[in-house]
Amino acid sequence: MNNKSCAQCECVFKKSQKSMNCHVCKYWFCLDCSHVSAKLYDALKNEPSTKNLPFNCDGCTRVLPKLTEFASALGVQKQQIEKCEKKVEDLKSSMEKVIAVKVEEAIKQFKEREDRKCNIIMHNIPEPQAECVDKKEEDGSKILHVLDVMGCRDVRIKHFVRLGTPGAKARLIKVQLGSVAEKHQVLGNTKKLRTKDGEEYVHKWSNVYITPDQTKEERECSMKLKKELDRRRKEENKDLIIHRGEIVERKKDSEMAKDGGGPRSSGGRFQK
Repeated sequence: MNNKSCAQCECVFKKSQKSMNCHVCKYWFCLDCSHVSAKLYDALKNEPSTKNLPFNCDGCTRVLPKLTEFASALGVQKQQIEKCEKKVEDLKSSMEKVIAVKVEEAIKQFKEREDRKCNIIMHNIPEPQAECVDKKEEDGSKILHVLDVMGCRDVRIKHFVRLGTPGAKARLIKVQLGSVAEKHQVLGNTKKLRTKDGEEYVHKWSNVYITPDQTKEERECSMKLKKELDRRRKEENKDLIIHRGEIVERKKDSEMAKDGGGPRSSGGRFQK
């Protein structure tokens, strides 16, 4: 449609024919189709205050409320989208912080596990006598004696230290061994400390216990594993043990012999 004909009845406008231009659709309409009388047309045209008064055709008059309603709905939807976008940005920022913290914690835990992977903790080894001149040497001698009883003469000791402050109870001793294999060898032979001759223990170190040096998270997992072990022993009525982080059935002596025993390592006892 163009401004030379009426958008509704399609009559071609004659020269100087009176017509109205719709403010919304911008189409032109004759006075009959626009429902405006010639008298009102002249008044609107000649009165300065009403010269720019908008005119809406019948179609736009019917559609305009729906368009207004639709525009309002779009406005509401736009606000909701903006809120969602803000939530997504806030969530993204929050997730980045959480991920950064988790990564930092994971790196810290990994480093801590690496630092502890060759360590054992020895419990109930008596403190050196007060009159002892070299208490470090006495502790070292006791550690060697315990390892000899366990049949771990070839295990290398890099470092050892008493943990905590002196008190009524014997402090724990943290021992750093030469390798992870040697740590497992020691842990696997702790039962030899409690060898019995009838009802009596053979060795004086029967009350000494040796455990791996664990992080806080590993200790919590160990506690859960021990509870699970107790539950399964009661329910399954089997001789179950914890072996390298898993609950397994204890092997018979003949089966252990086929496995070739625990790992061995060579070298001196202490390393600088």
